[in-house]
Amino acid sequence: MIAVDPLFQVVRDIILQFDFHGEVWECGTFKSQRVLAVGAYSNDDGMHLEIMFIQKDNATIHADGTLVRV
Repeated sequence: MIAVDPLFQVVRDIILQFDFHGEVWECGTFKSQRVLAVGAYSNDDGMHLEIMFIQKDNATIHADGTLVRV
């Protein structure tokens, strides 16, 4: 959302929703077998993860919750 006030100053709040699902992901030398990340980011409210899951072989990372911007 971009709002313009009467003085023509631009006020910005970036809002991003994401929903990543995938198998066999690669980023540089990092490789994983399964990636899942669902949530949203806002300049005002921080990042909210409904779920984050990364799997490589028998190792997994799970996360959910809100990271607030201070």
